[in-house]
Amino acid sequence: MQEIQLILAQAQTVLAQLAFQALAVLGLALAWLLVAIGSRDRHYHAWRRFFGDVAATAVAFGLLWLVVLATAWPALLERVGNVLGPLLAALAALWLVVQACLARALASPVRWRQVAGTWLTALGYSAALLLVVTAESWMREPVGAALIDGRFLVIDWQQLFYNEPLVRVVLATVLGALTVFAGLLPLQQRGAAHHALRLPDRWRRALAVLGLVAGFLLVWLVSRLVGANSLGAFYDTVLQAPNDSLSGWLMRALLVLWIVTAAGLMVGLGRRRSPLTRTIGLIPVVSAPLLWCLAWWHLNVHAQAALVSGLPAVDLVSGESAWVLTLGLVLVLVVVLAGLWVLIARWRGRDARAFDPNRSLAGAT
Repeated sequence: MQEIQLILAQAQTVLAQLAFQALAVLGLALAWLLVAIGSRDRHYHAWRRFFGDVAATAVAFGLLWLVVLATAWPALLERVGNVLGPLLAALAALWLVVQACLARALASPVRWRQVAGTWLTALGYSAALLLVVTAESWMREPVGAALIDGRFLVIDWQQLFYNEPLVRVVLATVLGALTVFAGLLPLQQRGAAHHALRLPDRWRRALAVLGLVAGFLLVWLVSRLVGANSLGAFYDTVLQAPNDSLSGWLMRALLVLWIVTAAGLMVGLGRRRSPLTRTIGLIPVVSAPLLWCLAWWHLNVHAQAALVSGLPAVDLVSGESAWVLTLGLVLVLVVVLAGLWVLIARWRGRDARAFDPNRSLAGAT
């Protein structure tokens, strides 16, 4: 029975984290896109509003993840509270300060304040995501802290913020942002948002190339994690993985997703359009986020699935009955699907006012 409870708790946690990661990296790409295009671009306001929607949904999924931790892993929070507490407090304070400064900057007609607000958004969002990634990485490999009287206490903050696993995950997060955003670019051609959320062709091609390179490097990072020194060796490792192993099938899925994502992005680089090429070009819309989710799983979960913060996961899981945890899993799934449905509905123009560039930017995020 305890094994079933562990599986249900892990399923809730991974689902909430994957939903957060998919949107968090997309928000990171959008934040720096706004810096790149500048406030003078006529599509800036629409991209700004879409970034606000993505960031708000990512925050909602992040809160969902914290709720899952509190309900499914109560013993874990007792042990790691001294480490996660300061990180989450810094995250909340940073986000509030950024939002307050941003609201004042965007309400001003002075251009330099708008530029400063855009830069502040990108830097603040990046710093906030770095804190989240640091917390996630630490919960897998608790460096810079020691377990004293049943609780973790930080003994070296510098080591907590600078260690090899964290550097690897931060690099993967940047690559994931480029890959996911490049994969979603074909959606510009569909829905009522087509004329508002638009980039020049040269921008789209450049981002598609960056997505190709980022996807390649992302798979390379995962291959290094499993001990392969090259993608060829990783391919051999995938082929030799046992058929009854979940990790083996997930590595195969990662390789397939990378291939189809790269194929879709390369087709999108072409100038000639036909119904077939448009269809193939839409494949990365689904495959790129899935590629990032699987890469994230390999980087953060697969290596120590039986451990959380260096402790046996089975000792930290909630003591609630299996049906209660099953209900929690269903609720997490419903919340994730509802959040994604609302976001996709706004992208496809069902709420056309969300993309109206004449609306005030006050409260956009």
